[in-house]
Amino acid sequence: MNDLELASDGLVLVGHQYGKQDEADGWNCWFEPCGTIKGHMMKLDNDGKLEWTQDYGNYPGGVDQFTGLSKGNWGLIYNECWGVAKKYSYSSDGKTKTHDGYVMACGTGIEGCSPFSF
Repeated sequence: MNDLELASDGLVLVGHQYGKQDEADGWNCWFEPCGTIKGHMMKLDNDGKLEWTQDYGNYPGGVDQFTGLSKGNWGLIYNECWGVAKKYSYSSDGKTKTHDGYVMACGTGIEGCSPFSF
């Protein structure tokens, strides 16, 4: 995990993790290892117990952003998250601020290879 944000009832953490890629992600595994790095967010309660977890990135079609560079090898495309902050909305008069979610700072790119050495 790379960052955390205090919640009224625990912590929200973000980072990235290596995960097995499968057909549920919209990809077929034609080689081993078959996995990728995905952005990751989780919520812990005040006792440190996991309430929920969610992965982000590597959705079908995402590799097309890098077609010329990745040569169709989606395993080179990584989604990494480094920061999290509370998201607020304001009343129409601007006087009332309500916490209504979180915003993650993430990036997507190619790793694990030298430029132009495909």
